[in-house]
Order: sequence, then C-alpha cells, then structure tokens
Amino acid sequence: MDFNSWNIGDLQSFLKDRGVSYSKSRKSELVELCSLAEENNVEVDPNCFQDDIFEDIKKKLVYDGRLIPNPNSLKYTSDLSGMHPLNHFDMYDYLKQSGVYPSSQLRDFKSLHGYRLYQAGYVECLDVAYNVSGNGIHVLRFSVKPSQRKEDPINHVPFYKGWIISVPEPPFLHTAFCACKGGSDGVCRHTVATLLEVIGYVEKYTENSVTSTCQWKKKERQAADCPVEVEKLTTRLNMNETARS
Repeated sequence: MDFNSWNIGDLQSFLKDRGVSYSKSRKSELVELCSLAEENNVEVDPNCFQDDIFEDIKKKLVYDGRLIPNPNSLKYTSDLSGMHPLNHFDMYDYLKQSGVYPSSQLRDFKSLHGYRLYQAGYVECLDVAYNVSGNGIHVLRFSVKPSQRKEDPINHVPFYKGWIISVPEPPFLHTAFCACKGGSDGVCRHTVATLLEVIGYVEKYTENSVTSTCQWKKKERQAADCPVEVEKLTTRLNMNETARS
C-alpha cells in the first residue's frame, strides 16, 4: 500500500484497527509504523473483538423464538409503502431502551449527529426485504456516507453498511447493526440517520397514499455548514435596514 498518500487520520485508524499503539507522531513516523504492520501481516482486530460482534449479531437475528434470515441473503426493494407505521415516538423508545442516549438529548433529537447526517443527505442507499420470516418481520438495509473520512477503514468501501429489523408490534423496532466501530449496539449515528429517513418516507407515503408505491430516492447531499458572505447573513441589523427601506 502507498501509505504516503494517506492522510494522518487514515494512518492512525489503520494502526488502531490492528492494535498498534502510536503517539501523536509526525506523518512520516505513522507511515513507517503502517509499513511495518503490513510487512509483518499484523491482523485487524488482534484482540478478537470481532468475535464478540459476530456473537452479538447472532443474538440480534432472533425474534419471538424465530431465527431471522441473514440480511445479506435477502431480496430487497426500494418500495417502502409496505413498511410498518414507524414514527418519531417509536424511534425515541428504541433509542431510550439502549441506554446510550439520555432522555434530555432524545427530546431534542435534532441536536443528534445522526439528525445532521440525515438532513445533509448522507443516507446513500435504503431498501427493504418484507416478511422475511413469514410473520411480518421486515429488514431494512442501508448505506450511509461516513462524515469524518472517505471510506469505512475496515471494509474499504465509501460508506457504512447496516440493517434494521422492524417487527409487526409497536414500537416496531427490534434491533439494528452497522459496520462502523460503534454500530454493534444498534444505535450509532448512521442507524439514527437511517431511521429518520425511513420515518420521513413513511409519513410522506401516509399523507399521499393515492399512489400505490413509495419508492425511496436519495436526496441531494447538502453541506451541514456552508460558508456564507457576511452581507447575505440574516441579522437583526440588516432586517431593520430592510424594514426602513
């Protein structure tokens, strides 16, 4: 690999994934460490954390005593019209049960990083496999663009992939998984962004149920924070000037 062309963040991630300790070194020192790790075939996940994740996934794929098929083996459609009637209250209950988010933060869910990803159009792909176990269980599959890097540093693809399992009884959300480092708990920012995307489309379909399908379409990505000329900023001063004129 040409580590010299990598940025410092990716070099640090490469080392961290392999359990190689490093200080806040210069790039040349990080490149040397990465080269040594590659030459010595240092494996990703030397402490076998991935084994725990795989066991966790097995537990997630069980609902009401039934085994849910592997999400990677299912057939998906972008038509979301058959989704369970998910809403923000369902998402609130699901995230609250995880214990990761405090109630105060969930009440102001627009402050969540996942909400900013959703608003900025970072959800790259979204489709669903219906009735996968014959008892009303749906599996949503998603891809979300990383916000801090160009690609998933482990799988080396330009997005994080994951899935969400929706069940026929409220609050409809059973569990989820994302390939990002914190995604095994099912409530990472990429999962939150996807849930908001799904809820938005379910609500849109409910309001416009004249159509028979509700095909998901990726919205144009927007920058969460865009530079604006001072003259174009809405301030109290220029509002007063406009009113006087």
